[in-house]
Amino acid sequence: MKRVIIGIFFIIPFVAQCQNGVNNPPEWVKNPPTSKENIYGVGFGTSTNRDIAERKAIMDANVNLAEKVQPAVITITSLIDSVVKNNVVLIEKVRIVRKKVQATLENTNIKERAVFEDNGRISVYVLIEMPIKEINRSVVNQITDDKDLYNAIAKTKAYKQLARKAK
Repeated sequence: MKRVIIGIFFIIPFVAQCQNGVNNPPEWVKNPPTSKENIYGVGFGTSTNRDIAERKAIMDANVNLAEKVQPAVITITSLIDSVVKNNVVLIEKVRIVRKKVQATLENTNIKERAVFEDNGRISVYVLIEMPIKEINRSVVNQITDDKDLYNAIAKTKAYKQLARKAK
């Protein structure tokens, strides 16, 4: 009987901490970091299976990151807009480049992870980061892959500046 009471005494704080985790997410969930070098995305997932909860959290974080990448891609490609402004086909190709870069987030990294369990449900928070340099590199790669667009802007100051930032 004494062992049961001692066991319960040690388990109660652990269970309370697990339950508080979902209601009290880590500080980086409420206030993601900011940086000149990286863009961050936060995600949350829950399931009875840890792997599924983590995959949901990563997917949610990628969606959050994509929303933040979009303005960066628009800013990066805005210099190119002025070069192709009179060519409807090239304008559309720049739009496609923007969407591809946003849809294919490359070289993301899980910076932080927090896992909580409550009555068999596992909740996972993740913080992912993507170097801004990767966004530049991805834009340059997409432009290089499109020969018409590349030939139209390769010798411009705007493209050369973008290519330098991608290195």
